[in-house]
Amino acid sequence: MQILQSFEKLMYNPWNGKNDLSADIYLLWDDENLYVAARIFDDVPFVNDEEASEIWNGDCLEITLGANESADPERTFIQNGDYQIGLSPGNNKDIKPSEWIWRKDDYTGGIEVASGSFEGGYVIESRIPFKVLDDFKPQAGKAIDFNIAVDDADKDAREIQFVWSGSKNFYIDPSEWGKAIFVIP
Repeated sequence: MQILQSFEKLMYNPWNGKNDLSADIYLLWDDENLYVAARIFDDVPFVNDEEASEIWNGDCLEITLGANESADPERTFIQNGDYQIGLSPGNNKDIKPSEWIWRKDDYTGGIEVASGSFEGGYVIESRIPFKVLDDFKPQAGKAIDFNIAVDDADKDAREIQFVWSGSKNFYIDPSEWGKAIFVIP
């Protein structure tokens, strides 16, 4: 799934075109995992010295998922079964790629994150086991609430954010999320 064309630009500083920040993002799944792969075009990549709950304040991906099938799609607040997952590429020095799940105090690991560079940006890949989403069970044809944002920092803090669906409040307002449908090619 390539979702670059439908990102809303939420800018704190001016966006200087595709080389400043743009992305190709792909999602795959199997019975046990959601896989995320992103090619991020970034003129100043790997600006993220943050860890844990602060990784949003640098280069990273933020993913929101609504795994509770009975949740009201018009809800305007996070509830059980809603997740925000941050995936950081690290800083390509002393801060390694990492993940964080908001409001999941019992999270003990399991998500894998890797990153690498290419001329003009970086790649970030992740394997998110459904067991960390309270054993959500995917199946072909099932739709879940979903959103993704790409955060960019060229100095020491986030300057630009592209959000696939909604506004800068996407992370707290599930009514702004889109849908991801599990399909078998």
